[in-house]
Amino acid sequence: FTKIADTSDGHFLSFTPLPSINSQGMVTFLANPSDGGGGVILRGDGKTVNVLYHEGDGFFNGFGGHPSINDAGTVAFIANSNIGKGVFSGNGGIPNTIKVGPSTGFGNLNLGDVHINADGIVAFRTIFQTTSGPSGGIFTGAGGAITTIVDANGPLKINSLDDPSINRAGVVAFHGESKAGGFGIFTGDGTNLKTVADSNGPINFDGTFGRSPSINDA
Repeated sequence: FTKIADTSDGHFLSFTPLPSINSQGMVTFLANPSDGGGGVILRGDGKTVNVLYHEGDGFFNGFGGHPSINDAGTVAFIANSNIGKGVFSGNGGIPNTIKVGPSTGFGNLNLGDVHINADGIVAFRTIFQTTSGPSGGIFTGAGGAITTIVDANGPLKINSLDDPSINRAGVVAFHGESKAGGFGIFTGDGTNLKTVADSNGPINFDGTFGRSPSINDA
């Protein structure tokens, strides 16, 4: 195995689970440094470990979920910042803002994990409050316009949606429950929503089986 980082060298107190790795062998993960300065987002390859973003950098004041890395080494992550809670990406320089709330209309974001594809498009899941009740869905973005994959106006229950996976073509795979009844695995690209498999077919789905599916570039 290749050691990326551990607590034996005295630099880190702990790590969050579920690191992300790309095809180049670079790994991104969250850690708590031993200096007590707050959480950090790191990227390492077994030779070096670099701090990309730090809670005490004057912009970020907290990280959540699990970061995702693409083959270019760009990392997507969830954070609290001076401009709100939201989804960001970057390589350690000025972060790219994918979406934040409430200033941009996403209210009090309750975010799941994110996933970034080879072109830097980030897929994310959120539930937020509106004047008429909870809303949300699965969305994608790269720092400009946001694409809606599925939302409260669609055929799926938003509180059943699981964390998405996205391929290079921008197709997103995820688990959810239909408003008509039944669980399934679905894909969407902002135009078409397709059912891969659901509990109306030969596979026995329930509320736990089939969560967090992955999609490739083929």
